Amino acid sequence: MILRAPHDVSGERERGHKRFESERTEAMTDDTETVEGYLMDVGCIRKNPREDLLAKARKHTRDCALMGHCVESGYGIVTEDDRVTVLDPDATPQIVTTVDATDTERGIRLRVTREQQDEQMETTAVEEVT
Repeated sequence: MILRAPHDVSGERERGHKRFESERTEAMTDDTETVEGYLMDVGCIRKNPREDLLAKARKHTRDCALMGHCVESGYGIVTEDDRVTVLDPDATPQIVTTVDATDTERGIRLRVTREQQDEQMETTAVEEVT
């Protein structure tokens, strides 16, 4: 299953670039999953080469994550095993609240809980991992 960003990234798949993958990590049932990793906005995910993505995510800044165009692009989680989960658009307010409250300046690690709703995964909880 390919998760979609708030904007269409299908053109990248059509050109043969494997950019976004669905991921099942930590805890997974048929209806829920928990994903843990580094926060990165979709704009930065798209502009960085796939092979550099984990390293870039570890250094991704709080300031960038809160920039207007970055917030508008939506968010993804890059895991330690170098997988990307693009979060649903409704996750954005929860992500912004969490990032706004943190003192972490680079490499913000989050744990995101998601539940199956109408054939797609929706974010139900976001917390920083320190």
